[in-house]
Amino acid sequence: MELDPVKKETFRLMGKMHVEGYTLEELAHENGTTPAALSSRFYKLKKELAPKIARMDDEKMRRFVFFTLPMSLLLVIAAVLAWLLLRPLPPPAPVHVRPVPTVIVAPAPTFDQAAPTQPAPTPVDATEEDLGAKNARLTPARKK
Repeated sequence: MELDPVKKETFRLMGKMHVEGYTLEELAHENGTTPAALSSRFYKLKKELAPKIARMDDEKMRRFVFFTLPMSLLLVIAAVLAWLLLRPLPPPAPVHVRPVPTVIVAPAPTFDQAAPTQPAPTPVDATEEDLGAKNARLTPARKK
């Protein structure tokens, strides 16, 4: 949207008055008009540009939000990454090694260790001679 030359000149004069410090009378004298006419031109231009300036003010807020939200998001991501990288690690879990199955089959047990054992019965009527003969049979003979 292009402003006409009169409005551009009025805007330039407003800038001279507010920025450079000229008075309304000095500006009116330089441009060959009265201070009342120049003041009226300023008022009309302000009234016309007020909604656009207000929108520009909102635009500043939008820019602020547009730049601060991504920066905040980046800071949060950086904080989370720093926490993940700098926190102490938990101790490693113990490794459970399963035994490898074998093809060798153990022989069947010949003696049941869980079964109660009883001493061999001794004959009541056995004499020492009988026991001696029995012992002689069980022990191998020595050769002389």
